[in-house]
Amino acid sequence: MNFDELQSAWNSDEGKDAVLPETLQRLKSAHMPVTKLRKNMRTEFIMLIVFFFLMGFFPLLSIRGVPPVPFYAMYTALIMLAVFHLTKFYRFYQRLYANTLSSKDNLYEVYYDIKLNIEMYKSFNYSIIPLIMLYLVMVILDLDHLAAAPVTPHKKMVIIISFVVTFIAMVVVVIALVEWWVGCFYGKYLRQVGKLLDELREA
Repeated sequence: MNFDELQSAWNSDEGKDAVLPETLQRLKSAHMPVTKLRKNMRTEFIMLIVFFFLMGFFPLLSIRGVPPVPFYAMYTALIMLAVFHLTKFYRFYQRLYANTLSSKDNLYEVYYDIKLNIEMYKSFNYSIIPLIMLYLVMVILDLDHLAAAPVTPHKKMVIIISFVVTFIAMVVVVIALVEWWVGCFYGKYLRQVGKLLDELREA
């Protein structure tokens, strides 16, 4: 059912005494979660750009000192991933704006587009974990230069074991945070659109 055709019928003389079709009302209600989703995307897009920019100054601002070579190696790889992700993120944002949600077909397209981009969003966040691990490994290998006294093999082994345990804990925490963030920031709007599609399918 096309939104423009329904609206035209509603505005015509024959439709003056008619009740606004339920399908039209449901299609119009889809604009609210999509609008909120775009607002969240715009906010996060700006936050990510500011965060990645400020992150480049981290070695200069760190009190204890951060090894610049491993950090900027990791930072360069992160920026390359971020540019790819933010480009996709922005294109998705533009598609949501261009889509008029004038029919069930449009709504299905938006639903699966949101679903696909949520999975891409998760993949981007999970891809950062190996970069952090690589950076920490380079820091561990550089411990002799960082420490005031040479690091003994025993102490280095303790540090490596601590690193492995910390890394596993970090992976669990990052996955939990990403799932929570996606659920709050994007997932609930996907569920709203999905619920609306179920209602339209049953109508």
